Amino acid sequence: MKNSTDDIVINYLPSRKKAGRKPWRLDAHRRQGKAEYFATKKEAVVRRNELLGVGVASGQSKHTFAGAAEHRVSVYKDRYERGDVKFTTSKDAKESAAFWNRFFGGYQLNDITPDLIRNSINELLEFNPNTSKPAAPKTIKNRYTFLSSVFKYAVGDRLCGNNPCDAINLVELIGSTKATKHLAKRFSKRIVAEIITYGGRYVMHIKFAVKTGLRSGEQRGIQWHHIDFDAGFVTVEQAIVLGPNGLEIGEPKSPAAFRNVPLSDEMLQDLREWRLQSKFSADTDFVFPAEDGGPMWSMQLNGELQKRADGGVKYKGALKSACHRAGVEMIRWHDLRHHYASLQLYRDGVQLNEVAALMGHETSKITEEIYGHWLDGANKDQDLRRRAAV
Repeated sequence: MKNSTDDIVINYLPSRKKAGRKPWRLDAHRRQGKAEYFATKKEAVVRRNELLGVGVASGQSKHTFAGAAEHRVSVYKDRYERGDVKFTTSKDAKESAAFWNRFFGGYQLNDITPDLIRNSINELLEFNPNTSKPAAPKTIKNRYTFLSSVFKYAVGDRLCGNNPCDAINLVELIGSTKATKHLAKRFSKRIVAEIITYGGRYVMHIKFAVKTGLRSGEQRGIQWHHIDFDAGFVTVEQAIVLGPNGLEIGEPKSPAAFRNVPLSDEMLQDLREWRLQSKFSADTDFVFPAEDGGPMWSMQLNGELQKRADGGVKYKGALKSACHRAGVEMIRWHDLRHHYASLQLYRDGVQLNEVAALMGHETSKITEEIYGHWLDGANKDQDLRRRAAV
């Protein structure tokens, strides 16, 4: 019979405790045709592990979650060193291990039940100790992938009897994370123009993002030789990524992200003037460098809110500061990419696959998933214009 805890259930019975009897019931009817009772939960768990064939006798019940998680982290580290995965994948594994160790680090693998995991996730939805506020469903989903992988490989290595994550429906607990992806918000041209007006020393950074739709890492990775002033294109073939020693040049997000994006005559003229006044104007210099000429951190573009000693707040970086000065709603840097997509989708006669190519999406289906709620509106507006314009 396949080892599984689905047919071995441990329950606490207060009525037996009140009657002076052993209150912990181990129900293993499917496996051995009877139930057993124990004075403590620990005794019940030991017996369950024996029935699973991973008990004290085999020495396997001593394996802890912290040890199994550490092993998975070392695997990702080795894969990064071989060049199989990006550094951020290895880094995420390490952060995920620390994330779940807060809940399960001291537990033996066989003692971690589906209910224990469900309770931990519900706690996170109320309060994330890392941020002192509720955890976002997407954060939980990303961390949960690592959690499940720890148990998957632990089962394969016979360190525990089952993967408790198999009995959990994550969507029921946190809701669909895909739904939030579809709600890319569209901003009016007026609001974006106001943000650009108050962009300060970052005005070119913001304007370039609005006019090209590049991802933050792609834009920060653009060097002057990527700008073709004659043909009127910017070539995307690299991006700034996080490496073990800080920021470094890496590849774009996917093969489809390698692309040429057209630049308007106005944007080309702005770039010519920007290059003339820049201290870093050589072909291999970054178009949007940090103060020392190296790559910028993403936070410098997106900006952040900081509390002052007097209890007030101040804004640092490009976008948050510009929004604050312009008196408009706070938006993210990635919203500028969404704005570019909206401009493309509302062009008369545009094809979805053309927009997908400009955005660097692998398929037009991805574009439709993210911006599908705009497409109907764009088509209706264009149809009305053809029928009613005078």
